[in-house]
Amino acid sequence: MSKVMLLSPRGRKFISDSKEFAPPIGLTWLASSLKEKGHLVKILDCTAEDIHNEELIKREDGTTLIRYGLSDENIRREITEFNPDLIGVSNNSTAQTGEVFDLCNLINDVSDAPLVVGGTHASMTAKEIMRKNRNINQIVIGEGEIPFLELVSKKIPLEEIAGLAYRKGDEIKINKKRPEPDINKLPLPSIELLNTKLYTRDTSIYYLYGVSQGDLWQAVSFSRGCNYACHICLSREMNGIGVRSLNLENIARMLEILRDYKITDISIEDNNFLQIPHSNEIADLLGEYGFRYYLINGVDPTELDEKIIERLQETGCHRVFYPVESANARSLSRIRKYGKKTKDEYRKIAATHKETVKQLTQAGIQVCTAYILGFPYESTEDMKNTCRLAEDIFSVNPRMVSTNVFCATPLPGSKLYRLCKHEGLLLQDRNNWLENSELYTFDHAQIGDMSRLKEVEIMRYETIYRANQKDMADFIAGGKSWRLMDGVD
Repeated sequence: MSKVMLLSPRGRKFISDSKEFAPPIGLTWLASSLKEKGHLVKILDCTAEDIHNEELIKREDGTTLIRYGLSDENIRREITEFNPDLIGVSNNSTAQTGEVFDLCNLINDVSDAPLVVGGTHASMTAKEIMRKNRNINQIVIGEGEIPFLELVSKKIPLEEIAGLAYRKGDEIKINKKRPEPDINKLPLPSIELLNTKLYTRDTSIYYLYGVSQGDLWQAVSFSRGCNYACHICLSREMNGIGVRSLNLENIARMLEILRDYKITDISIEDNNFLQIPHSNEIADLLGEYGFRYYLINGVDPTELDEKIIERLQETGCHRVFYPVESANARSLSRIRKYGKKTKDEYRKIAATHKETVKQLTQAGIQVCTAYILGFPYESTEDMKNTCRLAEDIFSVNPRMVSTNVFCATPLPGSKLYRLCKHEGLLLQDRNNWLENSELYTFDHAQIGDMSRLKEVEIMRYETIYRANQKDMADFIAGGKSWRLMDGVD
């Protein structure tokens, strides 16, 4: 038996950016596979454990960052008391990388245990990360349950563990990727290893684009993968082609576990809930168990109709994230949104958004619309078209519609990143994620020269304020709380 500690990093942001965090549900899946084989596991969510604790980080370039979450002292104490044989750290987003590096350095100061990093961003950039931070011994690439378990077991040589990057002398070796597992053959995530009482109505403001309705909430995922291959996303690179879903029996068991912990609100993180083959039956189960749920990672607007909207409303859906993305058929075509379609098909889809949002709000479902500005080769007029569409859709029901405007962000490993790099559209001061990972949030423009970056960011900011109520615009643009708007004390 080994003692394994799994850590989710603290948050880090520029002062003007929003504070964000998410429950580390990936770590709960890893933990369950380890526990099934008799290993002792501890999960430490370094953000949720003390989300209101903040520390200013002043850098040599004159910028100031805010780190939020557990203090160094408390993290050291947790590691020392548990005394793990192996430590795992998640690095899911590019923006986390600087904090992941700091966390790995801190861990190395207090523990001799091998240090393993995993997650989406780490999977896409394994060699760069290991070259930059020599405290990292291995990186698990792709879905980690099986390779991480093999690593912990120590029964298989490193060079034979598919889905692993490791050091061999001064070299960094990357083994072949492991085929994606049948998730129904994996043990269900160990929710009990999270401090579930930390995920409260108060902390939900930093994740759900609005507060949960009940006292306790949790993030869940019923499937992995997506049927599409949008160039802005890493789902296909991380999870393969298509959707793999838990069966209804396993989903019911998961819901029972959540109910036992008195969780009332669920944030569903599936890439596209409506693409799950039995999404209707899942919605029925959610209704039977009495959960309020939020489709936080988006729905495919082309799959929404009156019947589906009615089912969502009847089964407890409270909020959906609605990815309009752009008003421009050319931009949508270039990124392969909704799969590859003709420009006429994209124009027809854009023409339906306002009516679909109206149907959702009439059903009592809040809508968080999402738009992206600054795609390669978009003109100023193209971006203004998207901004006008955002304002038009917001006018449907200002009380029920929020407008999230993002900057096109070429995430390392994505097709958009490869395109921008090949075309020379990435500038070093905005795209050196190893040094300035905090710029890799959707608040900051990435593509083009400095004049273009400023234009995109100003247009984003102005649209947020034209297409939102004031309190909501403050929150989206600068990280202010929704407390006043949603009545949280």
